[in-house]
Amino acid sequence: MPSKQNVQSVIARGLDRTPHHTSGAQADKEKPLALGRRLGQKKLTRRASVRYAVCRAVVRMGACRARGTAAVTSVPEDVRYTREHLWVRVEDGAARLGVTEHLADEMGRVVGLELPEAGQDLDATTQLAVIAGSSTGALDVFAPLTGTVSEVNEELAEDPDLLVTDCYDEGWICVLTDLDPDELTALLSPEEYEAFLAEAEE
Repeated sequence: MPSKQNVQSVIARGLDRTPHHTSGAQADKEKPLALGRRLGQKKLTRRASVRYAVCRAVVRMGACRARGTAAVTSVPEDVRYTREHLWVRVEDGAARLGVTEHLADEMGRVVGLELPEAGQDLDATTQLAVIAGSSTGALDVFAPLTGTVSEVNEELAEDPDLLVTDCYDEGWICVLTDLDPDELTALLSPEEYEAFLAEAEE
């Protein structure tokens, strides 16, 4: 015949395995506590998600304001574009090149830069520059047109962040001459580039 102590041990183990056998008073205390924990976790998750989204938006707006640009990517009307996010401004038979604001926003700060050399002949398969961004790492930039480098923006050697802070003006990379007119017509218009950006964000 089992001892009283063994019987109590078996009963205790059974109660541990079936927690719903707790007393009514204890259950009344535990159920609201467990439910409160579950609801609290859901609320915390939801609030954390909202805070994360808001923080991302604030950081994005702050970065744009620091560069003096709007939150929406600007697309000037006086230049043409490539699907690799370069812009081309044709003036007196020469093409001035740079990166678009979209690419500038993606890169962050410029932490490294390699520029082409004046007199260098380029085509669409030739590396034009290497730009290292704080957010993207090193990016190989290829020439959008065939031509000869007639001028390089020496200001970028002193202030490479001009590429992102003033990308359409003082942040240009180089000027190409001896252009192929057929390649110019293949570049995107401002409207086509805006449509390309919208499609990429979908």
